[in-house]
Amino acid sequence: MSRNVQVVILCEDRQHEAFARRFLERTGKDIRVQRVEVSPKGRGAGEQFVRERFRKELAYYRARKHRVEQALIVLIDADGRDVAARMEQVESSCSSEGEGRRQADERVAIFVPARNIETWLAYLDGQTV
Repeated sequence: MSRNVQVVILCEDRQHEAFARRFLERTGKDIRVQRVEVSPKGRGAGEQFVRERFRKELAYYRARKHRVEQALIVLIDADGRDVAARMEQVESSCSSEGEGRRQADERVAIFVPARNIETWLAYLDGQTV
């Protein structure tokens, strides 16, 4: 990614946001976070918010990808599910709404922590995990 990439972060909570920002910092590039969409507290399950919002954010990304260099970072907990099953659930949310699954050439990353996000944060901070 070049330094002019605009990133949208879609996540369940502020710890997910912290992970995404640290991940971007570790790239060594000055990447601008354009917007962060976090599940509102007290308004349902965070994973449901991410699944439902993913289609909209992917459509937004696709509408602008030829004009602006950008990326979409998505974080959703596995919540006891198999990581592949959670990924399929997120991806199929687009198919069911007619948006189409993400393509290999799209700058869309989906992270699915299967355990504690704190462990992922510790790793990014240089701790042995």
